[in-house]
Amino acid sequence: IDLAGTYTVTLNVNPTIAGLNLGGSSDTQTLLGANREITINGPTNIAANGLLQMTSSNVDGTGTITNDGSVVLLNTATGTTTSIYNRGLLTLRSNTVLNGPLVTSANSVIRVEGSTAGGPASVNIVNGFANEGVLELTSTSGHGASLSVLSGLLANAVNGTIRSVAGSGGGR
Repeated sequence: IDLAGTYTVTLNVNPTIAGLNLGGSSDTQTLLGANREITINGPTNIAANGLLQMTSSNVDGTGTITNDGSVVLLNTATGTTTSIYNRGLLTLRSNTVLNGPLVTSANSVIRVEGSTAGGPASVNIVNGFANEGVLELTSTSGHGASLSVLSGLLANAVNGTIRSVAGSGGGR
């Protein structure tokens, strides 16, 4: 899904894929899934102009999602073997659980966001990870945000930043 132009591709099936490239040379290309089971068994690359948005879904498989663009997970869970390598913006809302490995880079942002769309954000990251970029807790419309690391440690690297940011609703 990498042709230039602003458009959205909506999943209407529960696919198993060997890999995916999302994001073209200009504009914004969006892959949208709601109430889906998607199995990724190979490299999935979200380019700078790509947006992957999953709502009330499960993302499973042995593949790695490399994010240089934007990934939004709302009330979504990843499988224990599904890795996320975040070099872009990873927005986590509602009751999202990252069961697999999470790796960040110096330019990455993980935003745990309570929102009107998802209500309070209660995000669980099952395995510890090293924050190399920005880890941000914020909210909109007064909905709170919390992050729990269930096992392992959250290590904040020398260049990493953890911050609580007042959202448009003033809540945290």
